[in-house]
Amino acid sequence: MNLVIHRLIWLVCVVSLVCGTSSELSAQQADERVLKKLTIKRIEKAVGKLVDDGYIPTDSMVESNGRRATFSIRMVKPPAPIPWFGKFDLTEAQFEAAFEANKKKKLRVVWHEEYVIKKETLHAAIWHFDENYTTLSETAAKDKENRPESKPVGIIWQPGTVIPASGTGHPGFTTFEEEALAFIRANQMPAASVAVSLKGKLIYQRAFGYRDLERKTNLQPNQPFRAASLSRILTVVAALQLVDRGKLKLNQSVYQMLDVKPWKEDSVDERSRDITVLNLLQETAGHDQRATFDPGLIPTRIARRMGLNKGTLAPDELMQYMLSQSLTYTPGSKSKTSSYGYFLLGRVIEKASGQPYEKYVLENIAEPIGLSSLTMSRTDPAQRSKQEVKNVQRAGAYYPKIAGDDAGQWVLFNEGGINFDLLDASHGWMISPSDMLNLMTAIQASPSSLLSDDAKVLLIAKPDYFLARKDPGRVWKACSLFCRKTNNGITFWRHTQDLNCCAGLVCFSTSGLSYCFMFNTQNTAAGENPKDFFDGLLNRESNRVRRSIE
Repeated sequence: MNLVIHRLIWLVCVVSLVCGTSSELSAQQADERVLKKLTIKRIEKAVGKLVDDGYIPTDSMVESNGRRATFSIRMVKPPAPIPWFGKFDLTEAQFEAAFEANKKKKLRVVWHEEYVIKKETLHAAIWHFDENYTTLSETAAKDKENRPESKPVGIIWQPGTVIPASGTGHPGFTTFEEEALAFIRANQMPAASVAVSLKGKLIYQRAFGYRDLERKTNLQPNQPFRAASLSRILTVVAALQLVDRGKLKLNQSVYQMLDVKPWKEDSVDERSRDITVLNLLQETAGHDQRATFDPGLIPTRIARRMGLNKGTLAPDELMQYMLSQSLTYTPGSKSKTSSYGYFLLGRVIEKASGQPYEKYVLENIAEPIGLSSLTMSRTDPAQRSKQEVKNVQRAGAYYPKIAGDDAGQWVLFNEGGINFDLLDASHGWMISPSDMLNLMTAIQASPSSLLSDDAKVLLIAKPDYFLARKDPGRVWKACSLFCRKTNNGITFWRHTQDLNCCAGLVCFSTSGLSYCFMFNTQNTAAGENPKDFFDGLLNRESNRVRRSIE
């Protein structure tokens, strides 16, 4: 079929618009007509008749065999007329152009789907007018009285709306999937991705919801989520590789190695001179961001404190400032969460390898084991990968944008208000759940292509302060991982729920089922904790599936 004939363009301009009318409609609110599996010619004729009667399209479904496509469209008659716009058979560039043009007209995407015709990926989308639809950066940061008020995310999954799902399932996880979808709907979560492996072999890989909520782009299982503090696993592996190769020593003094000069010499905590590479690996370096602050999240305030006339900090300036601050505890005496410690470890990796941190990880970890989804997030959203899952803040605060042509304008925190140059080694990576499991499998393989046997032992070794306890307990924190000894080996895991916009967990067993899940938000409409729910559900279902397989 000719592409021109294939293309359907709808544009209805309605004069009698009632301001404030919601574009979120359901069958319970309005009359509904459903057109199923029609070609473009038939859809055009059928839609035209319904439009004349006051109906508008709200969502659709595309089915393609690679040569032609059919479309199913739900038409709803709203209580008050709503302007809308629809386009099918758009290329990537055409869809983006239409998206940006419609945004200026306050037209919001209510449905979007990708499909393939003759090996070309095409897009179909429907927009509705929304009086309240605004862009993220509307006012200048210099005018603080105009800071936008936080607006909550509206309803994502209307009653009767099908939550998009893709990937490879497993009959043993039918119950899990039913309960997971019910949770996603009840809590109005935009996206979730789950991977499960058995003894290193991937057996379940599913993605639910939207990769890009604003564009209504369906999520695929191999698309990368923000790993947040799961990024530290990559940083630890990189550092241990350099120890294996004789380029780094565990007892080296970090600040001496990096030759950092303090911002204020008279305020240096002398214990900082004793911080070693091992302290950074085990998060025992004297920093406790929960008791004090996370410097990577407040570079603007630190820049002002240092008298620097700029909105953020360079990595060297951050180290100079932190060397001039007091430690919370004596290095080696306990373990506390510290993003700054892993930022320092990233700089250590650069010094020892002679390469930028990101390049080293991609060349020495991602490439050898084929982590195709792994990518570093960027401070400026315009420079980020188009494949990465966009994070959603359900009611996020606005911050001045740090980088880009529109630097200084108000944006949500995850849309340019965070400096990933200062959080690269602690929070910067993007990765899919399946690739995170691939990484864990490669680490523990015998032999491992990433780490020596000695390094693998150190990765989950109990720190000295832990061994010195009278009753240390069954769970310990090693190099970025929480560990527990079981009858069948070691289970280790790490979870994340930070940066105001993401959550996830990876749990790896050396003898059985392992799983990883990631979300693009940490807040839910119902206030339930998605990480705890999915962890409990997967743990229960994984044990049942493992027993049925074995």
